[in-house]
Amino acid sequence: MSQTPKTRQDEQKQITDFIEKIFAGRPFLTFQDYVDINTNVSSEMFISIMQVLHNTLPCTKNFY
Repeated sequence: MSQTPKTRQDEQKQITDFIEKIFAGRPFLTFQDYVDINTNVSSEMFISIMQVLHNTLPCTKNFY
């Protein structure tokens, strides 16, 4: 069974859903919020954010 490739709209929807789940109406996250989310919601949050930034921003060679 072949997988249909994700479109840019699919990826944007996935990112939007993830952000809405993480922020849950809050204007910002505290460090404790960040720790709780990484512990209880998604341990891949940081790498996901870095991946989105890397793929969407014009980064320099020293990005990492």
